Amino acid sequence: MKKITFLLLSIILFSCSKNENINTDITVVTTFKSLYKGDKFQIKAISDLDILFESENKFHATVTENGLVTAGFVGNTSIFISNDRNNVEFSITVNPRYTLYPDPLLNFKLTKKEFINILGSPDNESEHTIKYTDYSDVSDYISYIFNEENKLTYVRVHVNKNNYEDLVLRFLDERYALQGTVAYEGLGNGTLYYNDFEKSTATLSVFVYNFDAENFAVLYFPNSTTASVVRLLSK
Repeated sequence: MKKITFLLLSIILFSCSKNENINTDITVVTTFKSLYKGDKFQIKAISDLDILFESENKFHATVTENGLVTAGFVGNTSIFISNDRNNVEFSITVNPRYTLYPDPLLNFKLTKKEFINILGSPDNESEHTIKYTDYSDVSDYISYIFNEENKLTYVRVHVNKNNYEDLVLRFLDERYALQGTVAYEGLGNGTLYYNDFEKSTATLSVFVYNFDAENFAVLYFPNSTTASVVRLLSK
């Protein structure tokens, strides 16, 4: 009986000693990576326990069960690395390759006055619109349009038609998810993008349409206010 008790005690002590020697930390060579859309990067993480990888936002980056990251659309996200005991956050920034024009300020909670404080005095101003000319080499101007409550309703950038391929195939395609061709009353046919894969989760719509003989218009507006935007544009 004493031999059995001693044997059981030895097994328990050995098991405890073995568990105490397990390193529950997660060692990561680096915790930040800057990529371009389509780039891949292998996260090197080490732990004595099984490691799980999870993307915070798959619109910007995906990750396999082995830690291979594929960069998605321009923006920032995190890859969460975890085992049963610890967590490490790995930051991913997807940078743009193409800068056809500066990305507009798209804070739809700001008032007209607040925009002017941030962007400076506009080149042209009316009751509901502020306009900045010479926005870029391919854009004559950008307009910020406000509603009756003086809140931003949409942003419109004019782009010369000679730059259509750069605009649609490069600049917008690395920033937003293409939805296809749609038609809005008063605007006609155009190309629609979202800032997410699905309409139900997108917060921003980007609509490219024929504005005049020389320019396309790139229209930015909240995904929940399409109807009011179309009414304003139709005036």
